[in-house]
Amino acid sequence: MTANSLIQFAIFLGVLLVLAKPLGEYMGRVLEMEPTFLDPVIKPVERGILALAGIGPEDRMDWKAYAWAVLLFSLIGLLVGYFVPALMNQVYKWIRKTDGLGMGDFKMLAWLGAFWGWAPMLGILFLGAGLGVAVGLPLMFLRRNSDRAISGQTMLPFGCFLALATPVVVFFGRALWLGYLGWVG
Repeated sequence: MTANSLIQFAIFLGVLLVLAKPLGEYMGRVLEMEPTFLDPVIKPVERGILALAGIGPEDRMDWKAYAWAVLLFSLIGLLVGYFVPALMNQVYKWIRKTDGLGMGDFKMLAWLGAFWGWAPMLGILFLGAGLGVAVGLPLMFLRRNSDRAISGQTMLPFGCFLALATPVVVFFGRALWLGYLGWVG
């Protein structure tokens, strides 16, 4: 390991440590259903989704209501899974004048959102992006002066990182999250 690699790792770890506590506290408040600064925006959306599904916040569900809720949840996951990365791609395209994501990434995230739901899909998107950064940044810096240099125009297959993130989020996401919240305390 070179000195350059160690410096990069130290900077990345420092940024992670600085952001860990405030982001962890926010997510902890969300998961414990405590008030957050985004509640004035999120709560009306939540009430709208419940009203659209015909479910009151305190209602119990029979099988028909549950079936409709599952279908609506899958539809929301599908739409969020497709349109969140599509929006990110449009912003990137507006800035860089080229696509940042391929259409396969949209379709994969739409499928993940429909199958697992919108919340795990967002976790998969976040972890997949983190894995992509963890692989892409060192490649950019290490190959910067070589004949195989990676630039801002080099494409990395994002779907591979999404595929790696999926089982982690689906099977261990809750345990990892609760462990993380206990760690940042």
